[in-house]
Formats: sequence, C-alpha cells, structure tokens
Amino acid sequence: MLTWVAAKKINASCAEPKDKTLTKYKIFVGKLNDAAPQIVKDAEKGDTPADFTAGAYAKINNPNVSAYNVTRIYGTFKDNKDTDWFRFVPPTDVDAAKNTHLTVAFEPHVAGKGGSGSTTDIGVATVSLASAPTQIIAKADLTHKGAELWVPAKPGEPLLVAFKHPGTTAGSNDFYFVSHRATGDNPLEKKDKDNDDVKTAEVLKQSQTTSGAPGFFIAGTIGNDGKDVDHYSIAVPSGFEKGKITATCAARRAGSGLRGMTIKLLKADGSDYPGAKWVEDETANATVKDIPVGGETTFILQISATSQAKDVSSNFYRCGMYIADK
Repeated sequence: MLTWVAAKKINASCAEPKDKTLTKYKIFVGKLNDAAPQIVKDAEKGDTPADFTAGAYAKINNPNVSAYNVTRIYGTFKDNKDTDWFRFVPPTDVDAAKNTHLTVAFEPHVAGKGGSGSTTDIGVATVSLASAPTQIIAKADLTHKGAELWVPAKPGEPLLVAFKHPGTTAGSNDFYFVSHRATGDNPLEKKDKDNDDVKTAEVLKQSQTTSGAPGFFIAGTIGNDGKDVDHYSIAVPSGFEKGKITATCAARRAGSGLRGMTIKLLKADGSDYPGAKWVEDETANATVKDIPVGGETTFILQISATSQAKDVSSNFYRCGMYIADK
C-alpha cells in the first residue's frame, strides 16, 4: 500500500525531496523484456571478472539528439559472498558529453519495504578497466543511502562494474536493480594550477536551476595525493545580496578515491563564512546549507581533501550550488 503524508510546510530551498502536494498516483505493472538491449540481467556465471555479463545501450529515437536510454541492470545474490560482474563499453557519441567529459552513472534502487522489497542492499560496488580488473578506478559502499557511482569515463573503453553482497546474513529474496546512464557532467575545472590560490580563484559561470534560483556547477579533481586545494569564485547576482547559499559536493560517495573531501565558503578576502564548512564521509555528501550571503557581492568555494585512497585511482569531485533570494 502506498501512502502520501500531507505537507505542513513547503521549503523552496529544501535540499532533500519535498513533501508531496499532489496526492493522486497511478501504479503500472509490466514484465521486463530481457531481450531488450537496455535490460541487463545478471547471468550468474560466477564471481570473477571473467564471468561478466555483457551490458548494452539503446539509443533514444530522436534525430535531433544523440543520447541513450537508461539501462536497467538487475540480478540476485545467490549467497552473502556473491559478486556480480558486468561489462559495458561506453558510447562514443553522447551529445551531453561534448562540452564536458563522458560520465557513467550506476544508481542503485532502494531496497527494503520502503523500496523494491529486496531483503538486501548492494554492498560495495567498483568500476575498473576491463583490461585491468584488479586496478580499481572507483568504489562506493552502496549500503549508505544516496551513495552511487558517477565516474568519468573514456568513450569506447570497456569497463567492468562489480556489485557485491554486503556480507550480512543472506535474506529470503536478495535481488537488486541499478539504473545505468552514459551521460555528460558538470562544467569542467579549467585552471587547476591557478585555482590553488584564493587570489586567483577560477570563476564559475551562472546556470539556471529548475527552481529558478541562480546555480553554479563544477566537476574537478584534487591531485597530489589529496594535497591539492581548489578555489572557485562566484559572483552574487544582483538582488541576491541578502539571499542564502547552499552548496553540496560529492566525491567518495560517487566512487572517487578522495577521502575527507572538505568544502568551505569564503568571503572574497579569504575570510571564513561562519559555519560554512563540511567534511564528506561515507554517509553524507559535503553540504553547507542556507548560509547568509551577508551583503557580499562575491564568495569563494574552497575544496580540499585529507588524502587519496591507496586502492582507488580516481580523484574527482562534483559540486552544485544555488543562491536562494531569502
């Protein structure tokens, strides 16, 4: 049975999913067509990289854009030691990646009574090159709510993705579903050396968010074994000098090898915004919320990390910010 809870107060700047104001819904039930290229069922061949199930993509039927449908991956864990492997060759003609880089996203569906009904979450998930399956590019523990893999990829270069049972006691119906996309990313970091210094922070361009608030987005890397520091300058649009800033960044929770990624909001002179600091861990993205602009016309987003994981080679992060007018 599905139940809506009436909303008492709607917050337009809410970072979490909003309460529902529409209380009507429809339920559609259908059978998965395993023969369709965008449906990939684990073949349960074994637990090694050589036992992979081949994945595929189905192009969207639109002559005006080169893009691909979401691929649905699903399978079962035969026991609590099971690992399922899949092989994908990212497409070379994704329009959304033209002005940024190609990204492969693997987003697990929620398990349990409040989700798919599965008796287990997926545990650790990894991405590696098919040519070097033991050299992990990305890794995330998907037992943590909201964790996923969102990994920069080279078009046409075969990848292996592995989904492991979390190792808890096997349940009566341990299945999983994962949505996979090959898509673009946020605008890329362009001044890696210059932006080490707050005085030469890289300027971010404004984008419009779905709510209408001015937004700013970036995808970058922290090099030098996590010792790099990046600074981005954001101009406060006219009329938002008394607004509030919300910023959120993900690295480890998207599969990156960065550890202890930390975000801070600074004023243009390099001084701190009070309370505007957060460190990412496995359970939560680095998020600062509703920080008053305080009449400033420019602010700085500082991104750093404490270390680079020895067993994960990627060092990417991605961030999004917006400024609410009040």
